[in-house]
Amino acid sequence: MKLPRHIPPGLCRWYSKPAFLFVPNNEKYVFENEKLTPEQNDAAIPSKPIIESAIKYHHDMKNPEDVADVVTKFEFNDYLVSALSRNATLFGGSNHKFVIKGESSQGISLYYSNMAKNWVDIFNGQIIQLSDITAKNDDLNLSSNMDQISQKYHESFNIDDLEQFYKSLGATVASGAMEYFEVRGNGAPSFETASVFLIKHVKQEELSVLLSYIEAKLENCSLQGCSEILKAFIDRARSSNSTTSQGPLMMSLYTNAVGLFPPILSSLSPDQLDNLAYLLSKHGNTEQSKVILGTLIQEQKLCPSQDTLDAYVSQLENRKDTLSYGEFVTELNILKPAFFHARLTPTIFKVLLGVVTDRTELDQLLRLVRVKSGELVKEFHYEILAKTVEVQKGLTGLEKDIQLTQMVRLLVDENVKFGEKALGMLRKAYFKESNVESLKSLN
Repeated sequence: MKLPRHIPPGLCRWYSKPAFLFVPNNEKYVFENEKLTPEQNDAAIPSKPIIESAIKYHHDMKNPEDVADVVTKFEFNDYLVSALSRNATLFGGSNHKFVIKGESSQGISLYYSNMAKNWVDIFNGQIIQLSDITAKNDDLNLSSNMDQISQKYHESFNIDDLEQFYKSLGATVASGAMEYFEVRGNGAPSFETASVFLIKHVKQEELSVLLSYIEAKLENCSLQGCSEILKAFIDRARSSNSTTSQGPLMMSLYTNAVGLFPPILSSLSPDQLDNLAYLLSKHGNTEQSKVILGTLIQEQKLCPSQDTLDAYVSQLENRKDTLSYGEFVTELNILKPAFFHARLTPTIFKVLLGVVTDRTELDQLLRLVRVKSGELVKEFHYEILAKTVEVQKGLTGLEKDIQLTQMVRLLVDENVKFGEKALGMLRKAYFKESNVESLKSLN
């Protein structure tokens, strides 16, 4: 029998199910806790367990990038001692404190070897491999204008009438043009070209008048033109021995140029940035200098010159009384890759020796110095011995003698000839007056 394809309409029957509803019934459906008063409910909650005395298996670890340090680089022995020490403290001693940026100094423990290895790798990785800055000659090709400007300069230049000199050249301001023009449509040099020439050629005593005149018209210059003016002044000021007298002028010109054209620093070559950082540091503006040094080291992977590093560190040392120990170390921290790249100068070594607070840091500093600047160990052997005695607070007499003897042996291995001042300190530290003969071999 063949079934029909469609059921006839008359045979269809429709069925509907009743809706499933939630109907509250306060009398029949009442949970047990709803029968209690709020006070009884609160009293039924158990007290929080006391866990202060329980063994703590989770320990906070400081981010290695938050540690401000200037002399430490972990080697395998350092890692091994840290991993095997009690409480897994770095370098194995509970007395060593690291400066944490924005916080107080504290010790660091790394309880698990794999995590400790990663922590040390990140910490050491902050010592970026740097390259030396090479001088770059990027002077504009102004040969088509130089004869014209030079002729007018020798014929009619008068520092007291700069307006007339610019007019005689036909040099007007670029009126905010986005590009730097060497020559105007009428063949006359631009205001910026003439200004660059004058900055390079005016007498030292005339420079302040010229810069004041240029600065008043700086807002109408183009970005590239302002950049060339700043470059010319940096080169002039860096090569001049009388940079102190131009300090306020340089700061004013720099501040206005950066304020008008924020991207202007990106137009400077590395050697010009280095010179600018030097000038800013020499005139006490360590904040702006730090920004430029950070650009060179962190972004361009270049090491500032020794003069620039000395100038910045010296200014920080002059401000040391206004900074806490942690702030001072944090300010120095940006230069750490440079300290490991370049030879340390006496100025920098004395500052780094001053921030050492324990024997661990002193050993790290000497390890750094002996690699590239071994002559400093001989030159400052007395200061090194004095620092060794200074950081021995809290040690027993025997421990002090052992540490001091270890330091003397290290200095002897470096072929240090001890002076009378150093020998006198050693006698006072742990030799009797009658045992002078044992010191003669050190002299």
